[in-house]
Amino acid sequence: MLQLDLPKNGTTKTTYLVAVSGGVDSMVLAHCMHNTGHHIVLAHANFQLRGEESTADAAFVQQWAAANNIRLFSTRFATTSFAKLQGGSIQMAARELRYTWFEQLCTHYKIDWIVTGHHLDDQMETFLINALRGSGLKGLLGIPNAQQRRLRPLRHYTKVQLLQYAKKEGISWREDTSNTSNTYLRNALRNSVVPELTTHIPTAQQGMAQTLKHLQQTELFVQQYFNAWKQEHTHTDAAGQHFPLSALNSLQPPQFGLHQLFSPYGFAAVEVEKLLQATSGKQLISATHQLDKERKQLILRPKVLQSADDSVVIHAGTTAITQPIKLEISSASKANTQTYQPQQAILDAQMLNYPLKLRKWKKGDYFYPTGMIGKKLLSKYFKDEKYTFHAKQNQWLLCSGDAIVWVVGKRCDRRFAANSSTNEQLVITQIDV
Repeated sequence: MLQLDLPKNGTTKTTYLVAVSGGVDSMVLAHCMHNTGHHIVLAHANFQLRGEESTADAAFVQQWAAANNIRLFSTRFATTSFAKLQGGSIQMAARELRYTWFEQLCTHYKIDWIVTGHHLDDQMETFLINALRGSGLKGLLGIPNAQQRRLRPLRHYTKVQLLQYAKKEGISWREDTSNTSNTYLRNALRNSVVPELTTHIPTAQQGMAQTLKHLQQTELFVQQYFNAWKQEHTHTDAAGQHFPLSALNSLQPPQFGLHQLFSPYGFAAVEVEKLLQATSGKQLISATHQLDKERKQLILRPKVLQSADDSVVIHAGTTAITQPIKLEISSASKANTQTYQPQQAILDAQMLNYPLKLRKWKKGDYFYPTGMIGKKLLSKYFKDEKYTFHAKQNQWLLCSGDAIVWVVGKRCDRRFAANSSTNEQLVITQIDV
């Protein structure tokens, strides 16, 4: 029996979702998992890419599951249509579809692990593909054994070893005829490059396994170093994680250090290096995070999602609002404008058109600040007031129609501010919470 590389803390109640295509790799995996007493369920995805052959694969897996009294989940995907919609390759579309489905099954049925039949040949192919694409250290590590809740317990065995085992144990499987085509890069490596390498270096796969082991140890060391670096040099508060420029500029070599620190959040080291030299207020945005240059530091935070629903309407007669900020609103026939405070707006009620609106700032916004001549772009006002990027994103504006009435808590627009000739005044006070 093959030795499966599974977590040591597994129990008899641990459930494994075994991805079964019908090929030799997955059939050997299902056979071993079942015969060693692990609690397994099977998942088979028909990608409808090979016509009757795909249908026959699904039927084969269904028969095997029934014969062994194992629960089987099966589904079909319109893979070609999905790939066109996403604009990616067929292989990437199939991967996204199946893993999304696997995760949904695990969540719905409370399954602990997703188990796939990746082996050492797959590791070698992934290493070569990522090396040719200029990958960093993590890419060269190939396919990790445990990633999220995914396991690859056969990753130390070669394809030849799996075939030998299947023949010895009388395990049936289906051949995927598309594997003989070199249309895809992985197939070309599998069918042409790797066999040529192993012809000249018979121990190539074992050498690759040893190389991957060394790389994994290197990656662990690098992770520990940068975890300690972040503990020493950074701090986190409500605004995000703060990285001092002095510490970042001292990294050697710089791009390697920046890659280790920021690539997990979707930022390329070369772009972060440019941001270090940019003016304050510049930023980078990834799919999940934003990185802001603010004076002597970079601030990393989850990406702020802006939408049209961010605005809040204030109707005539409203006396208070509590969200997204707390304001108290009152009317007065005559207010003492000399007692004006930044957290209070004393307005000429007759100049206001209801409903009023609270919203965030957008590019091109301007107002006529009290105490100044002419108008001013809000972006320039923010710069002069030394706003951080985080502060700009959290600044609310009170508007009448399209005009800004009050930069809340900061300064009024003089067109709407009450003066000595104002008869009816509206007093709005921001309450700190």
